[in-house]
Amino acid sequence: MTLNCSPAIKAVWIAWWLLPLLSMFVIGRLMPTGAPVLQEGRIPNLFVVACGGCWMLLGLGLVPLLGVHGRSLASALTLVVGWSAIAGAWTGPAIVALIYRPPSSAVGEPVEFAPNGVNRGVLMLRPTSGEATSARFRIPPIDSLDAYTRAGNKPVKGRVYKGGRNLWFARLD
Repeated sequence: MTLNCSPAIKAVWIAWWLLPLLSMFVIGRLMPTGAPVLQEGRIPNLFVVACGGCWMLLGLGLVPLLGVHGRSLASALTLVVGWSAIAGAWTGPAIVALIYRPPSSAVGEPVEFAPNGVNRGVLMLRPTSGEATSARFRIPPIDSLDAYTRAGNKPVKGRVYKGGRNLWFARLD
């Protein structure tokens, strides 16, 4: 893709690409180590759509300033839509976890988690008892496979925490 624009516009375009990566680094530093995993619900999905949509509007606003046309225009539009979807999927859940997570002094309710299926390599878990039985958690492959290997593929022990807006958070032991 050939960009026929000023160096200032090129710098904004590059910043548009790099800011989601930088924001994930900053958000990761703001969260304490061993932060609980967020329940997938309506609010995290709304944040994914909002973050991705805002990022896409900003990117689409930059495309006319880039001086692209023809195939380059189609490539630029495809890249804007694709990168916006990825940026929203990365930043949305992280922002929700940062805003709504329970305080560090919160005491979680001990529960056992049973597998609820696998979706694209991500293990879905559900608490088997307690107040949070309706919650479903998506556990990253690294954490979930390690926990289930240690437990011998039996239910895993952990804790659930109630965060803001009645979102449930979980941490595996």
